[in-house]
Order: sequence, then C-alpha cells, then structure tokens
Amino acid sequence: MRAFGFAGPVLLLLPALYACGSEPQLEIPLPQMAEVDPDVARAIEQVRAAVVADPESAKAWGALADCYAGHHFIDQAIPCYERAEELNPESHLWSYRLGWMRFVNGTGDPVAPLERALVSLGSYYGPAHEAFAQVLMRQGRADEAAQHFRRASELDAENAHAETGLGLIALGQDDLEGALTHLQEALRRNPDHGEAHIAIARVFARLGRDEEARRHAEISRGLPQIGERKDHLLNPNIEPAGAQARTDYGRQLERQGKSDEAAEHYRIAIESNPHSALARRRLAMLLVKDGQRAEAIELLEEAERIGAGTDQTRSYLERIKRGKGSGRE
Repeated sequence: MRAFGFAGPVLLLLPALYACGSEPQLEIPLPQMAEVDPDVARAIEQVRAAVVADPESAKAWGALADCYAGHHFIDQAIPCYERAEELNPESHLWSYRLGWMRFVNGTGDPVAPLERALVSLGSYYGPAHEAFAQVLMRQGRADEAAQHFRRASELDAENAHAETGLGLIALGQDDLEGALTHLQEALRRNPDHGEAHIAIARVFARLGRDEEARRHAEISRGLPQIGERKDHLLNPNIEPAGAQARTDYGRQLERQGKSDEAAEHYRIAIESNPHSALARRRLAMLLVKDGQRAEAIELLEEAERIGAGTDQTRSYLERIKRGKGSGRE
C-alpha cells in the first residue's frame, strides 16, 4: 500500500465551493480542519479533489461520504450521501448508508432511504433488515421492527443483535418468558454481547431472580455497551489514515508477516503525529529485527527529546542499548 505524499499546505489549496462556467456554485462539505491529523487531511484532500473534478459523479460523492464517515465527520458525510443518492437513485448503497448515518447521528429521516435500500437489495440481506428494525424500534414501531428482526435472524443464524432486539421488544410488551428466550439465544450466538447481558439482567430482575440479574449486570460492565455490527455494506473499505488508524493497520500487517508494509504505516503515523508512542515502539522493534539498531535507538531517543516517551518506549530503549531487544515482542 502506497504512502500519501504532501501536496503543499494541507487542504488550504482546496476551494470550499466548486464553480463551473455559469453554473451555480455547488458547496462541497468540509469539516473544520485546524485540529485534524495531517494524514487524515491528506486523505480527505485526495478524495474531495475527485468531486471537484467531476461533481456529477455519484461514485465520487459517495467516496467522499465514505471518507468522512470513516473518520467520524458524520455531519459532512450525510449531505455527500444525499448528493450521491440524488445522482444515482438506483444504487442501494448510498441510500443504505445515508439512512444509517441519519439514524446514528439523530438528524433527518432515516426511514425513507432505508426503505429504498431494502427495495433495491431485496429481502435476502440480513443486516439491512436488522438495521431497519433498529430504526423502527427507536421510533416505537415495535410490531414492524419485530418482523424485520425475525427476518434478519432467519437469514443470519449468528446475528445476536436481531435476537437482542426481539428480546427487548418482548420485554417492552411484558412477555418476560419470550424476552428470556430471545436474549438467551443472543448470548448463545455471542457470549460477549454487552447489550444482551444488560437486557437479560433486567428480565431476571423482573422475574425476581436477583442473583442471575446481578451476574449478568456485572458481566456487562466489562464489555462494550454497543456491540460491533457485521455489515459489510456499512463498513466502506477506505485506506487507513491518521496516526491511530495507521498504527492499528500496521499491527494487522505484522500479524500477516508483512513487516515492510507495517513499517511504512508506522513511519507515516509518526510523521503525522510525532507523539505516537506505540507507532514508534512498533517501528523500533521492526528496525531491530532488521538489524537497524542505531536507527531504532535514534527513533526512541527522539521520543524522549520531544516529550513523547512512555514507560514502554523507555523500557524498550534500555533493552536495545543493552543489546537485548529482539523486535519480536
């Protein structure tokens, strides 16, 4: 994977508006960039330039929306998805992502674009039914939500979110036994599903089974309260950007035995944020492993000079100096 290069002052050269001849100006959303990681800014610059070059391309607008969504600029992602859907209303992808982004952001109507996406997708993509059910349940449309949760559960026997949703609907209707059945199934599918543990604790409390309620409540405290949804249509494949994303991706590459590519991402992470202590330590380990001990020492000593050192980087630096660092930790 290639590295991004600097192209002058980041984003300062990009116009906030696109003008073409006598056509009315079309605003291209741009977040406040003052505090944005330079690597993320470069990624935005590249994708946004494609919209400037071809403002009638649904693909370009959708890619910009994905870039914004992937870096948590949801307010900017939503109008880009809207424009992509407007330019290509036949595509389920932009409708689907638009509806979900509106839902998670609490702005606009998520139902209409999700309905359009379901029509285009057909009835066989389970995560779309589960996503639509989440929206309907939030709006108090429990019976409709239950239909879509059931369809999602039928299509994906591993979908713990769907069974948790059915359990919560049953609990809201005082069907404690039904709620218990669905929530136990959710935990069978995913024992680490935090939402299901919280919900089943409420059911056990209502049933007077206090010890079991306390046990599940305690388990839930050690788990993410919002479980990750497995939905490839809502997880665009964008290149990692930003010190944290680059470091995380570098570690994935290391696990795959791709040390040279990992080192490249660590270097970009450090360039983007010199205080990225983990990226420095991982890169130092790879350098030592490759016989470049002097460069590894210089990398970690620089961390000390700029105040980016941590106990872990200092400990590893001392080990390298004593000739004990292997780069295999």
